[in-house]
Amino acid sequence: MPLKALWLLVVLVPLASSYLLDWAFWTAVGRPDRFLWGSQTSMLRAVLVSLPFLVLAMVATHARRAADAAWHAAVRRAAWLGIALNLSLWSVYHAIGVAADAGARPGAAAVAIGVIALLSPVWIGIAMHRMSKNR
Repeated sequence: MPLKALWLLVVLVPLASSYLLDWAFWTAVGRPDRFLWGSQTSMLRAVLVSLPFLVLAMVATHARRAADAAWHAAVRRAAWLGIALNLSLWSVYHAIGVAADAGARPGAAAVAIGVIALLSPVWIGIAMHRMSKNR
């Protein structure tokens, strides 16, 4: 994966998993006018999502001179894993919100998914790091 593409992921993945999924959530619950209503939350989520990709891009920038083809393939797999984990996590997060809004889970506080989401930079970063070490 080219270095420019890694740095692009630092911006694009958070935008997709924060703002695009927010728009889809508010559209699904029938209130698209509330999109960007909680923009501080969306910004925090974007920062959380970008952290593992930022670290991966910085490590790749630092180690690019000594990197071989196997290392580049491992970094590419790590980036794809990070994208898949982030989009899966935040899709489940929003799906729980849609279910709660529809009355399927009235008053249910999704505390567990909230804690998992807040810790996502750590566990997704660890998963990406392990994947980048598997050559």
